[in-house]
Amino acid sequence: MAEMRVTQSEVITEKRPLEDSGESEAVTKKAKSEVPALGQGRPNKKHKVALLLAYCGAGYYGIQFQKGNEFKTIESELMRALVQAGAIPQEHADTPQQFITKDYRITGDILLHVREILAMYKGTHNFHNFTSGKKPNDPSSKRYIIMFECGEPFVRDGVEFVVLTVKGQSFMLHHIRKMIGLMIAIVRGCCGVDVLEKSWAPYRIDIPKAPGLGLFLDKLFFDGYNKKFGKDGIHEPMEWDEYQEALEKFKEERVLSHISKAEKDQGVMMQWLATLQYHKFDIIDPKMGAPLEGEKDPNWWRTRRLLEEMDKARANSPSDTKAAQEKEVEENQDQMEDKTMNDDNKQCTE
Repeated sequence: MAEMRVTQSEVITEKRPLEDSGESEAVTKKAKSEVPALGQGRPNKKHKVALLLAYCGAGYYGIQFQKGNEFKTIESELMRALVQAGAIPQEHADTPQQFITKDYRITGDILLHVREILAMYKGTHNFHNFTSGKKPNDPSSKRYIIMFECGEPFVRDGVEFVVLTVKGQSFMLHHIRKMIGLMIAIVRGCCGVDVLEKSWAPYRIDIPKAPGLGLFLDKLFFDGYNKKFGKDGIHEPMEWDEYQEALEKFKEERVLSHISKAEKDQGVMMQWLATLQYHKFDIIDPKMGAPLEGEKDPNWWRTRRLLEEMDKARANSPSDTKAAQEKEVEENQDQMEDKTMNDDNKQCTE
């Protein structure tokens, strides 16, 4: 998460002359004229500023800048106005992603909001919207989240991070990344908490998937095994406390260092944040992809493609070979259905 928070800096500070100070008007004018005007003379030094912006959104395609300027947005108009005023050069307006300051620090209110949202994931829920290939009535979509916490922020390589720790009985493909993606969208105001509440219902909801950078399996728990066999005098408990120091050293030197360097160099999270504007955070039209419960199969597009191939085979092939080609298409369909079933049965632990 990142927002632009900068301090205000004034370019010119004018001193109010006293009546009996003896300072001449000419001296005052000369002092003010020595400050170069915006866009003239010596290039202006960059300053951190805060802009207060008010707008009516009618007639605009959202607020965020879009590459190519094909659609008029609030930020694109702001950049255009700043260029015309001489406040920034055109090349800066063309690369607004470089405006993001690494000096931003998350506030206590935002941290509190993050923790409130993460707490809503705790317990047993139908997470069919937080993975792929799962129907709402699939029992395997129900997962138990034991704990989901947000740690205190810290700065590494000049970039502020927070650690989100989730402990669950099991996870599905994209499960954690989508939980984090929706949390970020809610905290940033892209959607309301109601989207999370609707995600448990038998509808397919558009939920963003956060980047995989930063996600890693930190620890496995064998509580059931240890409780049953760990103290029977025959088996040893599955615990790794004696290796904790070595594990922490490896995590610090190999894992966390890679994450912080990649984010600093590539700005993975910042690039992903720019894509949130393209999500609807609402029930998806069955014709566009994932269907509602009781509608088409989630793999409807595969079936449609195979039916189109079958129709094409009937139209373009001699009558004596139609049966053979139809059989081939049906066999391909069976193979794809078997592959789909195998994919659905796979479980990915993130």
